[in-house]
Amino acid sequence: MSDRRRRWLVALLAAALSGCSLFGGGGPSLTENVHLVAVYPIREVPGTADDKSDRPVLETHAGRAVTAQIYGILAEQTRYHFVPDLAVADMVAQIDPSLDEVAAARELARASEADAVLFGTVYRFQDRVGPRMAASQPASVSFDLAMYSTAADEVVWEGQFDETQQALTSNFFDAWMFWRVGPHWFSSRELAGLGVEKLLREID
Repeated sequence: MSDRRRRWLVALLAAALSGCSLFGGGGPSLTENVHLVAVYPIREVPGTADDKSDRPVLETHAGRAVTAQIYGILAEQTRYHFVPDLAVADMVAQIDPSLDEVAAARELARASEADAVLFGTVYRFQDRVGPRMAASQPASVSFDLAMYSTAADEVVWEGQFDETQQALTSNFFDAWMFWRVGPHWFSSRELAGLGVEKLLREID
């Protein structure tokens, strides 16, 4: 690799990773008054009308896996507290399952006294086939996340992650994923974790 190309790669990766703290950076933000966050368990809906993948597959417990990745990212930061998952499970059990996502998030916010609720849906969650260094089929994940604000009484942020891993040589602009966890073929949970981290960094 030439020095010029190496410098361009380093600059690209630095731009992708710099200035990115969980739930935004300085200045006014959507989470300025957020101190306690609750996570509504991620729903599972296999495939969508605009899903371009020919493999809209959902592994067993895909929603639980994405939810666990959200808790993992929240546990790595110190600015916000979050409602424990077992406490959320007890509260969700009391919420009418026929409510739409926003109404259910509102009910969880009231029950938990949280300032915000993260919720979403996973549409595709398929693990790689083969070992991490020589997979014959890559992991493929598609899900969306949203944040309901108690103060605003509405959804204040939405984001979507839709990725089927490609080799670094095939898609250079996905280099940030290799930079984060190393040059190998990811599991579906690793890919979902990268997606959760990327989406939560969009909240400002």
